[in-house]
Amino acid sequence: MKTKFRLIISLLLAALLLTSCATFRAPTPQDILRAELLKWKNFSAEGVMEVNYSFISLRKMFSVNKTGDEFRLDMLDGGIMGINPEPLMSLYMGSYLSLKIPIYPDLEQIAASLDIQSNPLAFLKDTDGIVSRYGNEIIANHKVSIGDADLSFNDRLQLIRIDIRDMDSSLEVAYSKKGDPDIVTFNLENKASLKLLVDSISYGQAAVTPLPKSQPAPLSDDLLKLMDKLLSPRGK
Repeated sequence: MKTKFRLIISLLLAALLLTSCATFRAPTPQDILRAELLKWKNFSAEGVMEVNYSFISLRKMFSVNKTGDEFRLDMLDGGIMGINPEPLMSLYMGSYLSLKIPIYPDLEQIAASLDIQSNPLAFLKDTDGIVSRYGNEIIANHKVSIGDADLSFNDRLQLIRIDIRDMDSSLEVAYSKKGDPDIVTFNLENKASLKLLVDSISYGQAAVTPLPKSQPAPLSDDLLKLMDKLLSPRGK
């Protein structure tokens, strides 16, 4: 009886072992690429942001949420008494652009006048489409062009740079030892830079609250001059 019992246990263990070996599959480069791109589809992050424009520099806390179609960045004020519940600045991008800066309403009006119909990075939501269409090229060359964007990847197939040609801007990403985005730097026409120092990040559970869509209104001469100054190359 004991011999039969041992035999049954041995057969059961052998079956479990063989089943585990049969179902185990090492991830392919396509699997790794898909997993890395999936991080950029939906995420929430918090940390410290550094903004530099001309001779102006500031450092504030931030929170960011991104889903497939929407993106929102909030600049927060931190101090001894904690975080002000009202963001100093909020930027929303989805099917439209909306900017909220209570202390600088003129900038809100300028943003409302810009005809931006969609998020230039919205293509990142189609993870499977990117892997199926461009996966082999990315794995072989660590770079690819999709629309107006040039994407670069490192040896771990992590996205490290995006150049958006029609906006003359770039996005650079440095990663932590854990493989999460650590420092994200956005450069605009060599005029301004926004650096996000990420303290915490999570994936797959982000939700974006849209800002109200501002109705464009005719800009005054002073605002037109300010807009021209903001958009003109540095030094002009």
